[in-house]
Amino acid sequence: MTLILIAIILGSVCLDQLTKWLAVIYLQGEPSFRLWPDVLHLTFVKNEGAAFGILSGHRWVFMLISTLAIVGLAVYLFRFCRLGNWVKVSLAMIIGGGIGNMIDRVMLGYVIDFIDFTLINFAVFNVADSFVTVGAGILIVYLIVGEVREVRAARRSRQTGAAPAEDGHAGDAPSTEPPPSAAPEVGHAGDAPCTEPPPSAAPPASPEAGQAAEAPGEAALADGGRRPASPPPGQPGETPTAPGPEAADGQDEHVPH
Repeated sequence: MTLILIAIILGSVCLDQLTKWLAVIYLQGEPSFRLWPDVLHLTFVKNEGAAFGILSGHRWVFMLISTLAIVGLAVYLFRFCRLGNWVKVSLAMIIGGGIGNMIDRVMLGYVIDFIDFTLINFAVFNVADSFVTVGAGILIVYLIVGEVREVRAARRSRQTGAAPAEDGHAGDAPSTEPPPSAAPEVGHAGDAPCTEPPPSAAPPASPEAGQAAEAPGEAALADGGRRPASPPPGQPGETPTAPGPEAADGQDEHVPH
């Protein structure tokens, strides 16, 4: 980018000096040349003031101001400028235009102007003034666009930050009431141990217990053909009760003699 900026500065200086040389050859001492009648004329003028003929007769003042401005802009451009390329291009154009007019003031004591924009009765100017004006315009537009973008970005960030704040009622006084604690679930680690013993499940009936329960029934079948009623379902493992006296008397009646 540095080479491009140097090329812009040198190109603007060379173009300015070339057009001024042509103006001296073809326009000095001649009437105004109507390039575009009543809009754009070429008129040779010796300007002893600043750009566009401002404050004529103050040569040394403008030479000092122009020198300080050119040196300051050049140092800032090549050492400290961290802005976009458009800013650098605009500064290079301003520096080139300033150098072009400075050469005229040092070498001739005046600045050669020849571009006469007669449509609005504007001051006569030259190519160096055009580079300074265009460069300043680019710089102003860049700064305005950058400022507008920053304002829009700040407004957008405030809008995106205000939406969560409205949902959460931002600005309300913080509540001092502790949040309700959820009831602890049974069996979770860290709960207080339960002192009530869990209900014990009935032990499964073993095969020996089943055989022991069937033995009185088989004996009853052998004695009288009666089988005691099996225990009701849902009560496994209960021991059958012994037959009462009445059952014993009935069994004695069937004993063979």
